[in-house]
Amino acid sequence: MLILGFLFSRQRLPTVTSATIPLMEKQHKLISPHIFWLIALPILAIDQLTKWWVIQNIPLNTTRPAVDFLYPYLKWSHVANTGAVFGSFEGVGNLFGILAVVVAIGIVIYNYRLQTPSRILRIALGLVFGGALGNMLDRIFVGHVTDFIDVDLSRFIPLRIADWYVFNIADMAIISAIIVMGYLSFFEPEVLESPVPQEDAPQSSAQELTAKDN
Repeated sequence: MLILGFLFSRQRLPTVTSATIPLMEKQHKLISPHIFWLIALPILAIDQLTKWWVIQNIPLNTTRPAVDFLYPYLKWSHVANTGAVFGSFEGVGNLFGILAVVVAIGIVIYNYRLQTPSRILRIALGLVFGGALGNMLDRIFVGHVTDFIDVDLSRFIPLRIADWYVFNIADMAIISAIIVMGYLSFFEPEVLESPVPQEDAPQSSAQELTAKDN
């Protein structure tokens, strides 16, 4: 829901004053939207390759050590996820598949419409797009999402959360992006808004300064 809020929120244009002109000039050092693809495509490729390896080498509903000295804290467990991220909401995969398509399209549109000086925001958008697309392809071509990364720290932490849901690379990318976006929304909300186009800034500032002189 946090991602959808970013995509469909109304962008506000800042008021132009003589004091804000230096800030606007700094904001106009914008980060190219193409960075988005440099993150999204490798995430998608790694996600799909690791899932293909799991399907080929680990029978469904079986487990093997990831690294011998880390077993049983980290293991590969091949499971079929018909729910959402980290195996939550089992049985509603079709709904999340449709939602993933809407989110993916919205992210691409938002990425190209957004003018931002924040490289980390572009990276976060690439992460969530690559992850959403990776799980969406699973639902279309496999019928479920392949999860395999199984972390169990229950021997050290006596809580249910210590034995995590099984997840995959796409899930990691999505959760990482949500954490970054959450941080930006609280501490750097200005990077989520498009600045005034550069060609409009001189005219707007000149008009305001003239009004002040009058």
